[in-house]
This record gives sequence, C-alpha cells and structure tokens, in this order.
Amino acid sequence: MLRQLATNLVHYEKISTTHARAKELKVYTDRMIGSLKRNDNVVNRAREATRWLAPNGLDACKKLLSVILPRYAERKGGCVRVVALAPRKVDMAAIARVELVN
Repeated sequence: MLRQLATNLVHYEKISTTHARAKELKVYTDRMIGSLKRNDNVVNRAREATRWLAPNGLDACKKLLSVILPRYAERKGGCVRVVALAPRKVDMAAIARVELVN
C-alpha cells in the first residue's frame, strides 16, 4: 500500500488520504528520498528507486530520478508535508493532504 501511495505522490506531487496513512507515507517517502540521495551510482540509484515505488506505468521512477531528486539535492530532510483537511462527509474519517515541499 505504501509503495502505491508513494508512487502516486511522486507522480502527482500531492495526494489526499486518511490521516494515519498520510503520517506513514511521510516517513516512507522521506526515507526513500534520503536513501536515493546518498546513493552516488546512477544505475544502483535507478534499481533502488524501482524497489521503493510500485510498477504501475506512471513513469514515477523516471520523474523521481530526473525531477524530484535534483530539487532536494541541497535539502537535509523534510521533503514531505502533511496538511490536515476537513473530515470526510460519509464516515467522518480524518483526511490529510500529503505534498512534496517546493
């Protein structure tokens, strides 16, 4: 589930989900970006990115390696933000928006 949420976050750069999932996704995505930034070899970095993300045809690995990682090259951490939203009307579940910090 986290791989699919992380893939959608990389592709769309912001998604809405329940608050509990958002908190877990923030930790997962921060670890993913930090781990990929530490890897210097381009081939190994691409292989590791495919392990972190789900294979669903969105070309998320390509976007992660070419757009997102260079954006956060100088940033120490905290690449993901969780913003609380109004509860869902149907079941009053706490909803949050997860977005990549610019």
